Amino acid sequence: MFNKLPLIRNLILPLLIILLLFLIVKKDENFRWNTYASNFDFIAPYFDLKYAGTSGNYIDNSVLQMGAFEKPELMLLRNVTEGLNSTDLVFLDIGANTGLYSLFMSKYVESVHAIEPFPPILDKLKKNIEINKIQNITIHPLGFGLEDATIPFYPPPNNNQGMGSFAHEVSERVVRISEIKEMNLPIRNGDSYLKALNATKIDLVKLDIEGYEKLALIGLKETMSLNRPIVLMELNCNLPESFKDENDLISTYPVNYTFMEILSTLEGLYSGEYLLLPLIFDNTQKNILAFPNEKKALIESIQNSKAITLN
Repeated sequence: MFNKLPLIRNLILPLLIILLLFLIVKKDENFRWNTYASNFDFIAPYFDLKYAGTSGNYIDNSVLQMGAFEKPELMLLRNVTEGLNSTDLVFLDIGANTGLYSLFMSKYVESVHAIEPFPPILDKLKKNIEINKIQNITIHPLGFGLEDATIPFYPPPNNNQGMGSFAHEVSERVVRISEIKEMNLPIRNGDSYLKALNATKIDLVKLDIEGYEKLALIGLKETMSLNRPIVLMELNCNLPESFKDENDLISTYPVNYTFMEILSTLEGLYSGEYLLLPLIFDNTQKNILAFPNEKKALIESIQNSKAITLN
């Protein structure tokens, strides 16, 4: 019998561990396991909010593993809002996706306009707003572009729900790996759309629409010139609809704007630490901060969230 003890221990211990993990998951009412799929649904802490997602895709995995997606950029926007020190700030989230930026910024601004055209992602955005009982986010189920139209949109693949796009070249790459065929979705000229809603005051913008950023900005030319907002944007280059060079980027914005690249370390993805450096236009995709020169003192005061070393 004593000779069998190691064998019994090796068999029983793993079973006990599995049982313990099962009981922990079952006890947590915010964690819903889908036993009939390779991935699982979850509701995870998101700062002092909740986030409903599904494992197996890049964005939701980041929330599950690191507590947020693009945490350095979120911390930067938080610092900007605190530096602006105003109670009536308006945040325009173009390419809101499942709401990561809109949810976070709803705590720091008076109102949020979330622009998102893709219906399955819209459902997730609505759910995340509902489970947090947020009242100051308005969803707009469309995209922004040059003119009012209905044009092909290429849905994202399940493993990266941030890759959907109206941009043709991006779309051609995505459609080869996406599980959903292209569909026609509405876009609107941002200036005329916001004017019709009497929502022309915009203080902060997040712009991430996979290569369609330039056309959205051109459609917002009047809004940008009137408000001169601070913009956090994913910079995409060398696509038919995107920026061709640095001069193209500069001319798309109002006069006297400065552009800086947002950098971080691996640790910063968890901690939210970031560093702003002058933008080098080298045709690579990157997140940048664009701000009017009259806000230079503010940006300099928050340029480095903490002393970090970039390798």
